[in-house]
Amino acid sequence: MKCYNHHDRDAFGVCQACGKALCLECIDASSNIVKCKNNPACKDRSKLINISYSNIGSTYSKSHKVMSVILGFLFFAPGLAGTIVSLLMRDIFTLVISLIFVALGFAILNSARKLQVK
Repeated sequence: MKCYNHHDRDAFGVCQACGKALCLECIDASSNIVKCKNNPACKDRSKLINISYSNIGSTYSKSHKVMSVILGFLFFAPGLAGTIVSLLMRDIFTLVISLIFVALGFAILNSARKLQVK
């Protein structure tokens, strides 16, 4: 693919605002997205794109924390119950498996606690 402005050069990216293929000379490297260097319309659109990307990130981290808590309890609760049952029945194999579940559940819950949600 060739640059929209320089037809003899290879394109290195596509403007996320207008969709034009751009060479290194035409890409505005001032932000974390590819956009046209000298097109004011692309600068305005890229601000909207950045805002929508930041909203996606905060939504993802909130849902990640909720899923981590649910998954942590799904491991922790059966592990704890299995530990109690295996102690009553004096079953070493079940005790080891149950303690692994407790440890995994605790680790997942601890990682959920450390997630920073905006």
